[in-house]
Amino acid sequence: MLEQNDFNALTAAATARLFANMLLVAQETSPVDRLGDFEVRGRDLLMDLKAGLDAVSNETANDPYTVALCYCDVATGGYWHDPVALAVGLGLRDLTPIFDGLPKGVPEAIRDWLRDHGDHEHALAWLSEQAAALMVADAIVPTVQ
Repeated sequence: MLEQNDFNALTAAATARLFANMLLVAQETSPVDRLGDFEVRGRDLLMDLKAGLDAVSNETANDPYTVALCYCDVATGGYWHDPVALAVGLGLRDLTPIFDGLPKGVPEAIRDWLRDHGDHEHALAWLSEQAAALMVADAIVPTVQ
């Protein structure tokens, strides 16, 4: 059984992975090229993810596709919401097996992590740093293979 600290670390890593996917899709579909705009984009994505997870009812909280639909309904950021919502749904689906047998499913765990940390500037900075590292790692995988 995971200790609470280990579960929190797993949830933070899952949040970073999902955020990296969202950031990449948002940048590919609605590019920004100024640092200030990129920071706003990250903040928008984070707030929209939090709102989307909060909008899901408890009965369907762990269904990735329901979360994606709710995300698309509540997203207000300045980017194309549909592809990012799809990335949210697919990202949650891919992360779900990691949380099998744990006290919370991935959407609920990420929602709680965002409630605890999402309003802090440090959280956005940390998620952005993790997203950058994950995107670089993802970019070199085909080269290594």
